[in-house]
Amino acid sequence: MDWTGVAPDAVAALLGRLIRCESPDPPGDERKVARVLVRALRDLGFSPEVEEFAPHRLNVVVRIKGQGTRAPLVFCAHLDTVPAVTGAGARSEHDTPFSGHFDGTHVHGRGANDMKSGVVAMVCAAASLQGSPLGGDLILAFTGGAAAGGLGAKRLLARKALSGAGAVVIGAPTGLRVALAQKAALWLRVAARNTDGQSAVVAMMGFLGRVQSALPHDRHPLLGPVTAQVGTIAGGTALHVIPEFCVAELDLRLLPHHDPDRIQQGVQDMAGDGFTVTRIALMPAVETPADNAFAALCLAQSLAVTGLPSDPVGVASVADAAVLGPALGVPVAMIGPGQPGRTGAADDSVLLADVMTAARIHARIAKGWLGV
Repeated sequence: MDWTGVAPDAVAALLGRLIRCESPDPPGDERKVARVLVRALRDLGFSPEVEEFAPHRLNVVVRIKGQGTRAPLVFCAHLDTVPAVTGAGARSEHDTPFSGHFDGTHVHGRGANDMKSGVVAMVCAAASLQGSPLGGDLILAFTGGAAAGGLGAKRLLARKALSGAGAVVIGAPTGLRVALAQKAALWLRVAARNTDGQSAVVAMMGFLGRVQSALPHDRHPLLGPVTAQVGTIAGGTALHVIPEFCVAELDLRLLPHHDPDRIQQGVQDMAGDGFTVTRIALMPAVETPADNAFAALCLAQSLAVTGLPSDPVGVASVADAAVLGPALGVPVAMIGPGQPGRTGAADDSVLLADVMTAARIHARIAKGWLGV
């Protein structure tokens, strides 16, 4: 048996089962994966609470009671995944979506990297703490709808399921490094109209070529520069008709000190007449100072387990940290077994050894924070 009390083969099997429960968003449906997770948690002796907070959208929460002498610690990871790649992207039958195949080193399938492996690592960490006296509660918060603006996390806040929390660990794919900063995501819809017979598509192309000039050019030591991505674009009605409209959706990733309102106005001003810029959503940035007591604990425990560089990193991904951190007003660290930048890869996979290592890091953080 592994030190966590869960054999590695059992860990790989659980992760495989979770992967085979398809939960891509869109469309968004965590029913299957929640059902399998709940069964596993019960088999380990936990009493999970399940809430369907919207049609087919589910949260699974476990509160492991402590003695009340320490502020609760939240372990959070989401159950939904990005949509799967089909067909030519797969390199083998084991890289096909939702295979859940374990080849002896890696577990394959959509969500292996982001972040069903994070879910499993946190379950293993919690299992290793069973029977240990906890100074405060350990809350496992497995959410639905993270890709839809953190729907599940917002529901947890609304019903005060995380009340009193003193710190949060997000199981995001960080390559086992401790991420203490996350960019803000400002999502904009830009609409261009035909003016004076000019093609709206041509006008949009010109705008997209200039949009970077409307954004700040400074850098963050952990996050780098602002980035802009065109997520969708559509326009026109027929091949032989000058397009009267064109709509593009932009994903802007901003730094913690930037003012999203000012940047949105700058995009509108740069676009000029004939363009309308509206906000789809804003996910705030998250940043925990490295000298914060919880951040220092996470960095020290990660170093003790992995020997990897102990300096913190930043991530561009947007997840529940953007919802929970600002609302709870507590330090947030993102630590997980997947690799950053590989969310949505056709050959989605995770190294099982990294899942076990992440579990060990999480358990040591819980012991340090909760005074086990």
